[in-house]
Amino acid sequence: MADLPSLDLDFSNSPTVWKFINDDSFVRGLMGPVGSGKSYGCAAEIMLRAVKQKPSPRDGIRYTRFVVVRNT
Repeated sequence: MADLPSLDLDFSNSPTVWKFINDDSFVRGLMGPVGSGKSYGCAAEIMLRAVKQKPSPRDGIRYTRFVVVRNT
C-alpha cells in the first residue's frame, strides 16, 4: 500500500467511538449523549477508510459509498 498520510486522531476520552471505528461489521450504529463525539467519530472513520482504500487498477480512482443517517 502507498504511504498513508498521518492522521492524529485522539479517542482516549471516548472508548465507545474507538470501538465503533475499529469494527468492520457491514451495518453498525452509534448512540450517545450530546457532545460524546459521535459525529466526529463517524467523519473520522469515513476519512480513514477513504485513505486506506486501494485505487481502482483501471483508472486509479478510489470508488466508495457511505451513508450517515440522523433523525433530526
